[in-house]
This record gives sequence, structure tokens and C-alpha cells, in this order.
Amino acid sequence: MRTRLFYGGLLVIAISLVFGSPSYCAGELGIQPPADWTVGGPINVLSGTSRTISGVLPGNWKEDDEFTVQSGGIVYGKCANIVLFNADGNAYKFQISLNGPLISSSSSKTIPVSSLSYILTYVYMYYGNPNPNNGPGKASYTQKYVPFSFAPTTLYTSTIPESGSGVQGQFQFKYAVQVPNDQPPGTYSGTINYQVVNASSGATINSGTANINIVVGSEFTLSVDRGTADFETMKPGETKDNVPPEGVIITSMTNDGNPWFLKISDINPLSAGPYIIPNSGLTWYGWTDGKGTWYGNGTNAITLVPSLMYASGATETNNLPNGTNNHLKLKLTIPPGQPGGRYFSTIQLTMTE
Repeated sequence: MRTRLFYGGLLVIAISLVFGSPSYCAGELGIQPPADWTVGGPINVLSGTSRTISGVLPGNWKEDDEFTVQSGGIVYGKCANIVLFNADGNAYKFQISLNGPLISSSSSKTIPVSSLSYILTYVYMYYGNPNPNNGPGKASYTQKYVPFSFAPTTLYTSTIPESGSGVQGQFQFKYAVQVPNDQPPGTYSGTINYQVVNASSGATINSGTANINIVVGSEFTLSVDRGTADFETMKPGETKDNVPPEGVIITSMTNDGNPWFLKISDINPLSAGPYIIPNSGLTWYGWTDGKGTWYGNGTNAITLVPSLMYASGATETNNLPNGTNNHLKLKLTIPPGQPGGRYFSTIQLTMTE
């Protein structure tokens, strides 16, 4: 069982109840450059090592990492993937496509084809070394992110000099993904297809593939909408209810696909130096906007041991992008004869699976 704790702050009399801000760790992005890259590199090679975009959270846009392509102090651009091939003397078209949705072995959901995008960042033509024609591609192409499709999309059509036998084309790419808001965690995999076709006949001259992996992270967070809930000034024997009047909104968010629970406790009773207001005088209640079970009935005293506030419903095991809101109110009774002072307590909210 995984437990995440989200601590509060202070409850003061004149009383303020302060909740802390949540935090979570996200994975890092990572991609390895292709090991097959050299300037004027291997013949008829379409690079095929895997590309990975990791640490992606639901709803986020993420690019893969890039590296600088250079040789002999000359920089040939930045990219995450390079495709290389030799022309055969015919004008050609360079095309790209995705074989289908990105599939996870641990989830029934997929990442749609159109969620993954590519950008052709740079084209380099190698005529042989030394040769003054070596340099950027001559044909026009658009340097912007484009969503993938099933059907091959033409990115570049060669000029006559670039079509000569033995001329090597080198196409540099970056990739990015926009993960759907409710995507479950896991690694989603697909295959990028590259092909070079004869510009006139459409016959395939060369083709190859590269694996693409998207690692979607786990979203498991809890947040509150305010920093304080203030009882202000009270007298011994007095009871004050409905604090705060609008309630403290507690938002739980997860894409893990597992049932989860919200619990409440305090780390210490209200205290001012040696004086203590017993926990039995501080009760919690409220309501839920969710589809699960709310356990606050108006008589629940705050305890040092976490008490169950809410249990998720069947449809809330993946509740992104909006999460589930629970609303907390507090009631306090000061014992007769309670010494004066400023009393503090720390409320702890716990979200667990």
C-alpha cells in the first residue's frame, strides 16, 4: 500500500488552522542519441534505436531531449533522432507515419496517434568528402510540430542535385507528446515508419523504423484551497461552529486506477504552553462532491490516529483532470475554566491507496 502525507500548519485560538501545500516528485525526461550517427555515415541506414519521452504527466505536453550533431567543430543542428539513406539517382520523397496508437501492456487505454507529434528540425546533404556541395538541404520544408497520422506524410521532396546516385540524405527529428488528461500511468509503445519513395512512381526506395516509448507518470496528489481556518477569539465554555463558513476544499487527484482513501488527524491537541484543549472538543464534518462515501456525520472528533474521511467511488480511481473535491468544516467547544492563551494544533490529511 502506498501512503502520501500532506501536512497542515497551525490552529490558533484566536484560532487559525493552516494547511500546507502539496508536492510530488515527477520522473525525468530521457532519450539516448542514435549510436549509428557519423557525418557521411553508414550507407542505407534508417536509424532504429528506441526513442523515449519519460516523466510525462496526464494533460502535459513534453518534448524529447535533444543533442547537438557536430563533427570537426562544425555544428549540424540539434535533434533526437537522425534518419540516413543513400539516393539512387531518382528524385525522391521522404515520408513519415506512425503504425498505430501507442499501446501499453498494463492498461486497456492507448495514446492516440494524433497525440504524438514530430518536427523535421534540419536536413543535411552529403555529396562526398571533400565536396563544396555538402550542407543544408535545398528543398523547402516546414519546421513546425505536426501530429502523426497512419498514412505516410511527405516531409521533403528532393531537388535534382540531391537525387544523384550516392548522395546521402540526413534528416533530423524531434518528437513531442500531448498526453490525454485521464491517461493511466505506464509505458506506451509504438513504431515510427520512415520511407523514401520514388517521386514519380511512388515505389519504395528504402524504409526503416524506430521505436517510440512514452512513459506516463503516476498522478497522486492532494491539495487544499486555503491556508487558514480561523476560530478568532473565544471564551471558556463557548462553542463555535461552521468554521470556515464556506468549508475547506480538499482536492484529491489520481490516475493510478486504484481505490483511495482520505483520512484526517492532528499531530497534537490544541495547546498553549502547558495548557491543552482536549481533542474531544474539536470535531469535523462536511460533505463531498464525489461518488464515494463521506464519513463525516457531525460528531467526529479529531483524533491523533487518522480517521477515515472519504473512500473513493468506483469511477474515481482515475478522476483526472478535475479530481474529487471534499469539503471540511470544524466545530470547537472550549472547556469551562480553560486558561487564556493562544492555542495551536496541527491538522494532518492523509491520502492513501
